[in-house]
Amino acid sequence: MRHKGFLISFATLALAFTSSAFADQGSSVDPSQFCDGGGCSTPMIAIAKAYGEGFADFAQKDISGFSGKCFHLDNIYDPNYAHYGAFTFAHEKNQLFINGMFGFFYEEDPYSGLSAVDLRSALEKNGSKGTAGVVRADHIELAYIEPSSEIRYWYRSDKIKKTLFVIGRQMAAGSTTSLVFCKLLAH
Repeated sequence: MRHKGFLISFATLALAFTSSAFADQGSSVDPSQFCDGGGCSTPMIAIAKAYGEGFADFAQKDISGFSGKCFHLDNIYDPNYAHYGAFTFAHEKNQLFINGMFGFFYEEDPYSGLSAVDLRSALEKNGSKGTAGVVRADHIELAYIEPSSEIRYWYRSDKIKKTLFVIGRQMAAGSTTSLVFCKLLAH
């Protein structure tokens, strides 16, 4: 059942700040440390801790899907209020393609109950274009990089691959402008 809210795809979000998007060669940043300077809510701190203990081998199937609660740290949203996010990971042409979207002000997860295939179709229908991610030994990463802005997402799961932990960061002119922390359940 859908409730009032709105969706923003990664592609739309990235294009709002950049003229092109691509996966880069990765970063050496440890996103589990983003809350160390303070300002994070209790759910964000818990997600950062779980991410720090997570695993990268969750996207082994042809397609995997996850959705659930996300908490945003910026000057617009309450960091304790749960919004929703959804991501799919699909292996195509020897690459891992990631689709994703954030849903704001829904009363419940608008994607719960969908299969991974149906979740990806729903994301694509709402404007999410798959982007090639970078598979690292300890995480999966997706980045949209431009000379003056960057949006980057880091992904890890729990050991049994049922919960996905996502940390995202948006930067402009070398400074962090927002962070997002998600705890998502497998479809």
